[in-house]
Amino acid sequence: MKPGSRAREFIESYPVTLENYDEAVLTLKECFGNPELLVEVYVRELIRMIITNVKADSRDKLHLDRLYDKIEAHLRALESLGLKSKENIAWIFPMVESCLTEDVLKARQRSSLLGEPEENDQFRLANLMKFLKAEVEGEERLKLALGGLDSINCKEDYHDKARGGADSKFKFKKQASVPLPRVFL
Repeated sequence: MKPGSRAREFIESYPVTLENYDEAVLTLKECFGNPELLVEVYVRELIRMIITNVKADSRDKLHLDRLYDKIEAHLRALESLGLKSKENIAWIFPMVESCLTEDVLKARQRSSLLGEPEENDQFRLANLMKFLKAEVEGEERLKLALGGLDSINCKEDYHDKARGGADSKFKFKKQASVPLPRVFL
């Protein structure tokens, strides 16, 4: 729950005891669990993501990994509210697709996943999400590959500082010399 939200304040008004748990959950569902309203919240959030990614300049757009996570979370929430039917997928798919940047849409057009059979919108949405997941994983691998040597250098710098190197905040008086038994030498 968001700090300072009405729901948070409401739940914090209950003393934290086992006896109050069921009552607090029931009351929360009554006050904040209106399925129609929740659907509207998630649909409006999808619309907000579309507007953010279409209107924003490149530095304000959501990175693909964060965008994927948000879309995935919203789709799960909508499914949990009963929006799985064909009629709903027909309008959810274009909304999800509209959240994507031009570069991602172009990459999808070149993707081998585009050639997979899509009998209906449900498969189209599943293939789109599979493509986005593959793109996110690919970006993570690329970052790892490109930053691999830099991360090694960062680790060495960190260890140098920890051992009392030139830029270290921690200075050790002298290196400890621990005698080792001949077995280890």
